[in-house]
Amino acid sequence: DVEYLKNVQGVPDYWAKAITNHAMLQSAVTDKDAPILEHLTLLHCSQSKLPVPKLVVTMKFSPNEFFTNETITFTALADADTNQTIEIVGTDIDWKEGKDPTSKQVKKTQKNKKTGQKRVKVMKIPCDSFFNIFESKKEPEGIHDRDGDDDLDSEDDKIMQKLEEAHDISNDLYDLYVADGLEFYLNFGPELDGLLDGEEDDSDDDDDSDDDDKPKGKKAKGGAPGAEGGAPGGKPEDCKQQ
Repeated sequence: DVEYLKNVQGVPDYWAKAITNHAMLQSAVTDKDAPILEHLTLLHCSQSKLPVPKLVVTMKFSPNEFFTNETITFTALADADTNQTIEIVGTDIDWKEGKDPTSKQVKKTQKNKKTGQKRVKVMKIPCDSFFNIFESKKEPEGIHDRDGDDDLDSEDDKIMQKLEEAHDISNDLYDLYVADGLEFYLNFGPELDGLLDGEEDDSDDDDDSDDDDKPKGKKAKGGAPGAEGGAPGGKPEDCKQQ
């Protein structure tokens, strides 16, 4: 029995391997995220229902070339009535220069129409990254009172998508911590293709059953922290600095 290893910092690659071997979590890890996760020494997750449902994820890192924080954490808060994740309280990560995988710098030349003088403006563009889960975000006020998708502007839509992604990842990390860490550390967990194939196979079973004529509900998204969920599919592309 090597279950005790999951809380021992003497196994430096335990949680990094468990995350990158996980069928869903690995799809959120970019090539720039992977070397950062190699410095992950400890993962801890806790869940509570009162006064509001919340899930807290804490990661500890060894000294590294990417950021100065020793510990980073985020808390997923849910609405007590709807069980939907409504807020992520994150950590400001102190990235070292040129090491932030969550954004890239783009240089844009601007020309003054009157004087013709040019200037170069440096802009930050957000990038896909596992570490986006540590960014604080909150459900836009009154968003559920709006009628139809036409009232949902692009910024609000992005926030809702980020909340959903953070929810899925936090639930996968919680499951990894409480039950599945050793399995994925040893790479015994199912692969992403296998899980997707399994879902397709299930839909083909019992073609002649009476249930085929009944409408099937859609899989719920969001939900209370700690509920079952999946990370966004497809491996994100890394941002390249310009």
